[in-house]
Amino acid sequence: MEYHAKIVAQKFLARRLISFASKIETEAFDESNDVDDLLQEAEGELFNISQTHLKREVTQIDPVLNLALEQIQTAANAETGLSGLQTGYTPGQDDFGLAELRPDHHRRAPRHG
Repeated sequence: MEYHAKIVAQKFLARRLISFASKIETEAFDESNDVDDLLQEAEGELFNISQTHLKREVTQIDPVLNLALEQIQTAANAETGLSGLQTGYTPGQDDFGLAELRPDHHRRAPRHG
């Protein structure tokens, strides 16, 4: 499994480098760009790519899945029967003018013809 993860990581890094090189090539052909600025930008971006590659760590999937399952079970066992964020809205509450949004409160345009 670790072998395959390394291949995926290397392919990801290769795609980033290809994309980066293509961008720099395009900008280098544009004579309106200052070469010194472009070189500085290229050095900075290449450094960022190398740092991202060094910081990338493999995370075991078991703890992540266990946490996700625990959150799903907590939501499923909620007394309200609902999951998600609490809005503070309760049925019958009309603080936001919701009554005007009901279809029976809309005026209908008169029919012509």
